[in-house]
Amino acid sequence: MTLSAYLAESTGDDKFKEKALLTANCIKSHIIDAETNLVKDCIINGLTCETESSTLSCHLTGMFLRGLAILATITDDTTWTTLLLEVAKASMQYPDWHDNGILIAGIEGEASENNDQKCLRGCHSCAVDLCHG
Repeated sequence: MTLSAYLAESTGDDKFKEKALLTANCIKSHIIDAETNLVKDCIINGLTCETESSTLSCHLTGMFLRGLAILATITDDTTWTTLLLEVAKASMQYPDWHDNGILIAGIEGEASENNDQKCLRGCHSCAVDLCHG
């Protein structure tokens, strides 16, 4: 979804925007955990559209935030801005990912270490910046 949103933003081609919107709607409908508003790391059963995991992913949540920020900008649709703010707030309040209001997911390990959780921190910052500017 994020790649399609990036391509839609850079090329202005509606086919990329359509793909980003379809994917964002799928994530919104099937992959966001209803209790936490965070993205699950899961596989969707093609026959039932049910997810087969409940593991929350800070990496995927971060990437979704970045894509939502772009969608909100290129579509001028408040649905995406609202969802962006809800997911961003949830990611800042999820106990496993923060400490006293400070996002801590992804700060462990060496700076050069490949740590997917670091993605949440960068994507979260970009998404918040886009919401306010």
